[in-house]
Amino acid sequence: MATEDYKEGIPVMGKIPETLPEWKVYFDGNFWGHHGRERAGKEISLAKQFIWDGEVWLMPAIYTCSKGLVVDFCIQVPAERIRFFMDKWNLSMENDGTHFTEEQRMQIEADNPLTINVSPQVVLNGTVLSKTRGCGVSWNPCLPKVNDFEARNVIRHYGLDPAYGWAIWRAAFPWTKKRKPQIRTLSINLMQIPVAISGPHFQVSAPGERIEFTHPTSGAQNTLIVQEYDHREMSREDFDNQNQEFPTHYTVMSYTLSQDLPDDAFTVTDCLRSDQPRKKHNNPNNLQTTDGICFVIVGGADRPTAIIYGGNEQSKLHVVCSALHFPPVEDVEWRMVFYEKRREDLTVEIISA
Repeated sequence: MATEDYKEGIPVMGKIPETLPEWKVYFDGNFWGHHGRERAGKEISLAKQFIWDGEVWLMPAIYTCSKGLVVDFCIQVPAERIRFFMDKWNLSMENDGTHFTEEQRMQIEADNPLTINVSPQVVLNGTVLSKTRGCGVSWNPCLPKVNDFEARNVIRHYGLDPAYGWAIWRAAFPWTKKRKPQIRTLSINLMQIPVAISGPHFQVSAPGERIEFTHPTSGAQNTLIVQEYDHREMSREDFDNQNQEFPTHYTVMSYTLSQDLPDDAFTVTDCLRSDQPRKKHNNPNNLQTTDGICFVIVGGADRPTAIIYGGNEQSKLHVVCSALHFPPVEDVEWRMVFYEKRREDLTVEIISA
């Protein structure tokens, strides 16, 4: 196992070069490796640095591959900002955060300075390339022992200062044609993915009920009007598994808003998670849950799902499904969730004619 050398509490990356493989980037790969016989992409060094909403961003390189373009983004985060975040939530190597509530996890995700909530677009020679996949790693100088091998490799290859925190994101953009184009002009459109903000909880029992609420950011008053509220059960024939039993009971609610919000700005979700599948037993009183099973069923089995109906000429009808449970749940506790963009979109010119 590789060992670390330290200088003033900061790992010195150059002391273990024999443990780091040759740097190669693949279109269908990630920071952890790749599969198949794809050839590594050609690295084009950029060292492009820019500021976005007070943050220092670095685009150290792009990679031209047979299938498309790969772009690495590195966001520099001061160590004191990370330390403030960790102290706020009492995070440490001993506290992994498993005890946090869903609302707390949502707030932690919004606060985390090493989280990248960005949807990038590449404009190559005037043609837009949309991202098809991405992956990320991070470097935390406050907890050097938890930094994984892949983060160390990125820090070393790009010569990033390990005294800072780094959020590193790799995105892949397929070519629009089969033939690899020659790069004449290149720019990047950066758009923040809206941040989730937990809102008030509520319960309903019948159609026609009205729930008044206030938008947490704008302060605007609004009303949710329940149009339909129904307890339902999925057919057991929908689950093709002889050894496991799945929860089937759920609740459907449709609603409208007195002041409709954009589709990606507001939703309603069940406060509870779905029950996990359990092994089938001959004795119904001797049932055990199956840990580690994740299942998704259209309509909101693992997570409540929102479906939107209606047009611009009428109030939109929104439909949400609760989590799935073995026994019916009569009183579902719902939670409003707001989504907010906290920074303006940015276009960065990389290569100009």
